[in-house]
Formats: sequence, C-alpha cells, structure tokens
Amino acid sequence: MNQIDCDRFQTCSANICPLDAEWPKRKHLNGERVCFYLIEAQKSGAKAIFDKCERGYLFELMQTATPNIIAKHYPIKRALEQAKQTGSRMDRKIGVAL
Repeated sequence: MNQIDCDRFQTCSANICPLDAEWPKRKHLNGERVCFYLIEAQKSGAKAIFDKCERGYLFELMQTATPNIIAKHYPIKRALEQAKQTGSRMDRKIGVAL
C-alpha cells in the first residue's frame, strides 16, 4: 500500500501519512493537519462508512497504524480522541444509514 492508494494524497497537507512507510521518520508539530482518513477511522460506525465508500482497505490500514502513530505523536492522539466526539464527514457526504 502506498500514497497512490489514497485519493487525497495529491492535495493532502498532513505530514504524517499512514500510507507512507517512512512516517516514523517524520515529525508532527502542534496545529499541523492530521490525515483525513486517520480521523475518519475513529468515528462511530467508521467501518461501515469506509466499506460503503469502497475504502475498507483504508479503514483497516488506519486501524493498524493508529496505535503506533499515537504512541509517537501526542498531538495526533489528542486530535483522534476529539474526532471520536464528532460525526463523520464521509457519512454526511454519502448518507450512510447506520
């Protein structure tokens, strides 16, 4: 899996990309953007939403990468915890009924 598998890669400004095998070498500073799919994977009903969008492979990758990313980058951990409290942007776009 690589960045080409992400439809947002060309316009993404997140420094930590779970699809990048070398993300552990990168830094994340307070206030920097967090990967859209990493955030969406934390939402209630995320698996169903990703599956409906035919991006189930991204959900699985985000679930696998999350523990390692949050262990290294506390600001991302905090952003993902906050993301759990809000609704999914993917869900609003596609209207998945959960």
